[in-house]
Amino acid sequence: MQDTEVSIEEVTVRHIAQFNSPEIDLSLKNLTSLPSEVAQLTQIQSLELFGNNISSLPSEITQLTKLHTLGI
Repeated sequence: MQDTEVSIEEVTVRHIAQFNSPEIDLSLKNLTSLPSEVAQLTQIQSLELFGNNISSLPSEITQLTKLHTLGI
């Protein structure tokens, strides 16, 4: 089985927000980007992005005032 790169747009932020979880782990998902809509995850406290191909984070990530752990 071959790994392919995907962007988080395929797993929409809106879908992730429905879980209403303070911790989200998207590690090792072959993600290539994180959309600006990440700012909609207002309750998130921990976001894990280890092992992806994300070269930069959107400036909107600074709007996540409850975020205390960002694993990149």
